[in-house]
Amino acid sequence: MSTITASEFRVVDLEFNQSEFFQANTFSVADMFVNLSNAIVDRFVLLAPNQFDTVIHSLHSNKFELKMSMPVTIKLIDKNETVATFVDGNIAISGDSPAHALEELRHLLVGLYEIFKREKKNLGSVPKEQLKILGAYIGEAGHK
Repeated sequence: MSTITASEFRVVDLEFNQSEFFQANTFSVADMFVNLSNAIVDRFVLLAPNQFDTVIHSLHSNKFELKMSMPVTIKLIDKNETVATFVDGNIAISGDSPAHALEELRHLLVGLYEIFKREKKNLGSVPKEQLKILGAYIGEAGHK
């Protein structure tokens, strides 16, 4: 069981785009989640203080799918702005919440992958490297 010491934590529910603040000196993560009625722990992320790492398992696309889980960093800029970053590919976009930023990142990744594949011969060194990295994670739907 993990024990955390801090003055304030935020738990973000990525599915319903809600967050709840907890004040505590020392508490266990399990005890904290017990306080959330009917919580599905997998969809919650503990935020301390404003950045966390997660993964996406789907691009929410009919044309493309992920070959493997994609690591993403979420950073809360303020209460109305969140940045989602695919660090390996040096690709980031903002949204007004963690869920919105993740959805925008999914759309951006699909769009960039399509453009980079189509313009492969005309790409500079940075987009070529990004295409290589994206190609390791993204494939056509139904071709994992």
